Amino acid sequence: MCLVAIALCFPAFRIMTWNDLMKNTSWDSILMITGIISVSTVLTKSGVSAWLADRFVDLVPASINPVAFIFMLGIFTFALLVLVPTCSAVTALVISPFIVIVTGMGLNPISIIVPLTFFTTFGLILPYDALFYVPFQKGYYSLKEFAVTGVVCDIVIVAVISLWSPIASKLLGLG
Repeated sequence: MCLVAIALCFPAFRIMTWNDLMKNTSWDSILMITGIISVSTVLTKSGVSAWLADRFVDLVPASINPVAFIFMLGIFTFALLVLVPTCSAVTALVISPFIVIVTGMGLNPISIIVPLTFFTTFGLILPYDALFYVPFQKGYYSLKEFAVTGVVCDIVIVAVISLWSPIASKLLGLG
Protein backbone atom coordinates (compact mmCIF):
# COMPACT_ATOMS: atom_id res chain seq x y z
CA MET A 1 0.00 0.00 0.00
CA CYS A 2 2.77 2.42 0.94
CA LEU A 3 4.70 1.54 -2.20
CA VAL A 4 1.66 2.36 -4.33
CA ALA A 5 1.26 5.74 -2.60
CA ILE A 6 4.92 6.49 -3.19
CA ALA A 7 4.71 5.33 -6.81
CA LEU A 8 1.81 7.74 -7.42
CA CYS A 9 4.18 10.58 -6.61
CA PHE A 10 6.83 9.63 -9.20
CA PRO A 11 7.24 12.44 -11.73
CA ALA A 12 6.91 9.99 -14.64
CA PHE A 13 3.32 9.12 -13.67
CA ARG A 14 2.19 12.76 -13.19
CA ILE A 15 -0.68 11.66 -10.92
CA MET A 16 0.10 13.73 -7.83
CA THR A 17 2.95 15.50 -6.14
CA TRP A 18 4.43 14.65 -2.78
CA ASN A 19 3.10 17.95 -1.40
CA ASP A 20 -0.45 17.08 -2.54
CA LEU A 21 -0.19 13.69 -0.83
CA MET A 22 1.05 15.24 2.41
CA LYS A 23 -1.61 17.96 2.36
CA ASN A 24 -4.53 15.59 1.65
CA THR A 25 -3.58 12.81 4.07
CA SER A 26 -5.59 12.66 7.29
CA TRP A 27 -2.64 12.39 9.67
CA ASP A 28 -4.79 12.57 12.80
CA SER A 29 -6.62 9.41 11.69
CA ILE A 30 -3.37 7.60 11.01
CA LEU A 31 -1.91 8.61 14.37
CA MET A 32 -5.12 7.65 16.20
CA ILE A 33 -5.28 4.20 14.60
CA THR A 34 -1.60 3.51 15.26
CA GLY A 35 -2.02 4.53 18.89
CA ILE A 36 -5.07 2.33 19.40
CA ILE A 37 -3.38 -0.69 17.81
CA SER A 38 -0.41 -0.09 20.14
CA VAL A 39 -2.75 0.00 23.14
CA SER A 40 -4.33 -3.25 21.93
CA THR A 41 -0.91 -4.89 21.78
CA VAL A 42 -0.12 -3.76 25.32
CA LEU A 43 -3.51 -5.01 26.58
CA THR A 44 -2.93 -8.40 24.96
CA LYS A 45 0.64 -8.82 26.21
CA SER A 46 -0.24 -7.70 29.74
CA GLY A 47 -3.04 -10.28 30.03
CA VAL A 48 -5.98 -7.86 30.01
CA SER A 49 -7.52 -9.58 26.98
CA ALA A 50 -7.40 -12.97 28.71
CA TRP A 51 -8.92 -11.39 31.82
CA LEU A 52 -11.75 -9.87 29.76
CA ALA A 53 -12.42 -13.20 28.06
CA ASP A 54 -12.52 -14.92 31.45
CA ARG A 55 -15.06 -12.36 32.71
CA PHE A 56 -17.17 -13.08 29.63
CA VAL A 57 -17.01 -16.83 30.26
CA ASP A 58 -18.09 -16.24 33.88
CA LEU A 59 -21.32 -14.71 32.52
CA VAL A 60 -22.05 -17.63 30.19
CA PRO A 61 -24.05 -20.58 31.61
CA ALA A 62 -22.33 -23.98 31.55
CA SER A 63 -24.70 -25.42 28.93
CA ILE A 64 -25.72 -22.81 26.40
CA ASN A 65 -27.24 -22.91 22.96
CA PRO A 66 -24.62 -21.97 20.30
CA VAL A 67 -26.95 -19.25 18.94
CA ALA A 68 -27.24 -17.68 22.41
CA PHE A 69 -23.46 -17.99 22.95
CA ILE A 70 -22.69 -16.25 19.65
CA PHE A 71 -25.30 -13.57 20.42
CA MET A 72 -23.68 -12.90 23.83
CA LEU A 73 -20.25 -12.85 22.15
CA GLY A 74 -21.53 -10.23 19.68
CA ILE A 75 -22.88 -7.97 22.42
CA PHE A 76 -19.61 -8.40 24.37
CA THR A 77 -17.57 -7.55 21.27
CA PHE A 78 -19.58 -4.41 20.53
CA ALA A 79 -19.17 -3.31 24.16
CA LEU A 80 -15.40 -3.74 23.73
CA LEU A 81 -15.55 -1.65 20.56
CA VAL A 82 -16.78 1.25 22.68
CA LEU A 83 -13.75 0.89 24.98
CA VAL A 84 -11.15 0.08 22.29
CA PRO A 85 -12.65 1.76 19.23
CA THR A 86 -10.72 0.15 16.40
CA CYS A 87 -12.01 -3.06 14.93
CA SER A 88 -8.63 -4.62 14.16
CA ALA A 89 -7.44 -3.84 17.69
CA VAL A 90 -10.44 -5.62 19.24
CA THR A 91 -9.86 -8.61 16.97
CA ALA A 92 -6.25 -8.80 18.11
CA LEU A 93 -7.36 -8.34 21.70
CA VAL A 94 -9.89 -11.19 21.93
CA ILE A 95 -9.07 -13.76 19.27
CA SER A 96 -6.43 -15.73 21.19
CA PRO A 97 -8.33 -16.06 24.49
CA PHE A 98 -11.52 -17.09 22.70
CA ILE A 99 -9.72 -19.79 20.73
CA VAL A 100 -8.63 -21.30 24.05
CA ILE A 101 -12.12 -20.91 25.58
CA VAL A 102 -13.97 -22.41 22.63
CA THR A 103 -11.53 -25.31 22.37
CA GLY A 104 -12.09 -25.97 26.08
CA MET A 105 -15.85 -26.04 25.40
CA GLY A 106 -15.29 -28.77 22.81
CA LEU A 107 -16.20 -26.57 19.84
CA ASN A 108 -14.26 -26.07 16.64
CA PRO A 109 -12.41 -22.73 16.99
CA ILE A 110 -13.22 -21.75 13.40
CA SER A 111 -16.94 -21.86 14.18
CA ILE A 112 -16.46 -19.04 16.69
CA ILE A 113 -13.59 -17.14 15.04
CA VAL A 114 -15.64 -16.37 11.93
CA PRO A 115 -18.54 -14.72 13.83
CA LEU A 116 -16.07 -12.96 16.13
CA THR A 117 -14.26 -11.53 13.12
CA PHE A 118 -17.56 -10.35 11.62
CA PHE A 119 -18.49 -8.68 14.92
CA THR A 120 -15.20 -6.83 15.18
CA THR A 121 -15.52 -5.72 11.57
CA PHE A 122 -18.85 -4.00 12.21
CA GLY A 123 -17.84 -1.42 14.81
CA LEU A 124 -20.67 0.99 14.20
CA ILE A 125 -21.35 2.60 17.59
CA LEU A 126 -18.57 5.21 17.62
CA PRO A 127 -16.97 6.74 14.51
CA TYR A 128 -13.41 6.04 15.58
CA ASP A 129 -12.55 3.61 12.85
CA ALA A 130 -10.80 5.38 9.98
CA LEU A 131 -13.58 4.62 7.52
CA PHE A 132 -16.13 6.52 9.64
CA TYR A 133 -13.84 9.00 11.35
CA VAL A 134 -12.96 11.01 8.25
CA PRO A 135 -16.58 11.89 7.26
CA PHE A 136 -17.42 12.46 10.95
CA GLN A 137 -14.49 14.84 11.24
CA LYS A 138 -15.77 16.75 8.20
CA GLY A 139 -19.18 17.18 9.93
CA TYR A 140 -21.34 14.99 7.71
CA TYR A 141 -23.11 13.52 10.76
CA SER A 142 -23.21 13.96 14.52
CA LEU A 143 -22.02 11.54 17.18
CA LYS A 144 -25.62 10.97 18.34
CA GLU A 145 -26.80 10.17 14.80
CA PHE A 146 -23.96 7.73 14.31
CA ALA A 147 -24.44 6.02 17.69
CA VAL A 148 -28.22 5.58 17.33
CA THR A 149 -28.02 4.08 13.86
CA GLY A 150 -24.94 2.08 14.86
CA VAL A 151 -26.65 0.41 17.82
CA VAL A 152 -29.63 -0.59 15.66
CA CYS A 153 -27.35 -1.93 12.91
CA ASP A 154 -25.16 -3.80 15.41
CA ILE A 155 -28.15 -5.54 17.01
CA VAL A 156 -29.39 -6.66 13.59
CA ILE A 157 -25.88 -7.85 12.68
CA VAL A 158 -25.60 -9.81 15.95
CA ALA A 159 -28.99 -11.45 15.38
CA VAL A 160 -28.26 -12.44 11.78
CA ILE A 161 -24.76 -13.74 12.46
CA SER A 162 -25.90 -15.58 15.60
CA LEU A 163 -28.60 -17.38 13.66
CA TRP A 164 -26.53 -18.06 10.55
CA SER A 165 -23.20 -19.14 12.11
CA PRO A 166 -24.35 -22.50 13.57
CA ILE A 167 -26.07 -23.34 10.26
CA ALA A 168 -22.99 -22.40 8.26
CA SER A 169 -20.74 -24.39 10.64
CA LYS A 170 -22.86 -27.52 10.12
CA LEU A 171 -22.97 -27.01 6.35
CA LEU A 172 -19.18 -26.70 6.29
CA GLY A 173 -18.71 -29.71 8.60
CA LEU A 174 -17.20 -27.66 11.45
CA GLY A 175 -19.46 -28.85 14.20
